[in-house]
Amino acid sequence: WFGDDHFTENATEFDALFRGHLIRVYELLGLEAPAELYEPIHHEELETLHIEPPQGFIHPEIDGTYSNYFEWLGAGVFTAVPMGSSMQMVATHVARILFGFDLKHLYFRIELKKKIDVETLKSLKIVFDFLKPGSFRFAFTGRELENGRFTVPLLIKKNSEWQETHHVVQGAFKDFVEAKVLFEAFGVKPGDEIAFRVQILQNDNVLETWPSRGLIPVTVPDADFESEDWLV
Repeated sequence: WFGDDHFTENATEFDALFRGHLIRVYELLGLEAPAELYEPIHHEELETLHIEPPQGFIHPEIDGTYSNYFEWLGAGVFTAVPMGSSMQMVATHVARILFGFDLKHLYFRIELKKKIDVETLKSLKIVFDFLKPGSFRFAFTGRELENGRFTVPLLIKKNSEWQETHHVVQGAFKDFVEAKVLFEAFGVKPGDEIAFRVQILQNDNVLETWPSRGLIPVTVPDADFESEDWLV
């Protein structure tokens, strides 16, 4: 039902609706939906999803604040623009998600639209879900965000249950949320793809999901990454 002979301006909406129904079936069965269901059948360009891929290696200090203007220069950027109805996700918290890497680590930074009051912060949880190369997850609770600096376990889903790995994620929050995790925690090698999304929960209810459809892709770099895709 996708193709030139069935053209519609609402292809992306039908795509998301169809995949959403299939994901719900898996949830009702108590099963993890396949990673492919989170990616559009009707593929969109990264520009449509407001994603700029990384351009160079970064080495940020995980402190949650503006310690160095250049430390995130070269990172990839996802701009959190709601897709679909303008009535959807009006009061969202996330403005941008930055992501980047050096040869050993994957880094994340979540920039918020405005400062969150203490009581609201306590009720929030930020969840990073990875659906490639497998099902991985880590989450920062409001209490951890309130502490400023923290470490949490990286989880892996096995036999429909989340289990702790021996790897941890380092995080920090002050002006924004920052995190880093080792590539080796995902069992990947240069050239492999990692794909993730971020959810904001309040009292365990999902407030927002970024991207609202699809995933943010990251290709594991090798030592020649910057020579192949250098900053001008």
